[in-house]
Amino acid sequence: MSGAEDENNSVTSEHQQQADIFKNNHDLIGVPGIIEAQKHEIEKKKLELRMENEHYLRAHPEISTLISLFVKKVLDERPDHILKFAGSFFDRAELKKIIEETIEKDKEESHRNRYLNDLMQGKAPSE
Repeated sequence: MSGAEDENNSVTSEHQQQADIFKNNHDLIGVPGIIEAQKHEIEKKKLELRMENEHYLRAHPEISTLISLFVKKVLDERPDHILKFAGSFFDRAELKKIIEETIEKDKEESHRNRYLNDLMQGKAPSE
């Protein structure tokens, strides 16, 4: 055998060994579908978790405001030590008040935007 053939056989053998690692032993003894059932169950659990997370985030809009404020502050100040900056940002006594004020301001801005949008579309503004 030439050197190239030896190398090709070696590569093929490596690929076969890697493929063998991922074989389902149940498939080998004639019980197909175990892995597919597991995959289906994992996908189902992932979907359930996403739905739970979405529900939680909708129930707690302050999370989105908190993250948005933090990112805005980081981009405005561009600190060299972000973890230290994050620690001081999230450890402030007035953070709750700042978040509540920002949520209220966002609601007012949203209301104003709806009002202006209604005016531009010729609709009677909803008050």
